[in-house]
Amino acid sequence: MLGDWTAEPFIGGVVSGTGADHVRLTAMLAQSIGPIHFAGEHTDPVYVTGMEGALRAGRCAADEILERRRVTEADRRSRAARRLIPRTG
Repeated sequence: MLGDWTAEPFIGGVVSGTGADHVRLTAMLAQSIGPIHFAGEHTDPVYVTGMEGALRAGRCAADEILERRRVTEADRRSRAARRLIPRTG
């Protein structure tokens, strides 16, 4: 599909760019806030303005979410196991 991105009213042909300080800025943009995770080409430190950056950032955010879920699930299991162990003393 071909199109004129500059004619799109909500896009305007713009790509993201962070300038010289892109490593620090992309890391800041990619930081999660509580359970909310951010992804997109603007959060990848290497491929800032491309599709590759969007794919890498999406995978990274998904990995973070899955890791957080694993940690939460492990903690829940640990607490449940402690309740099952009889206390002595």
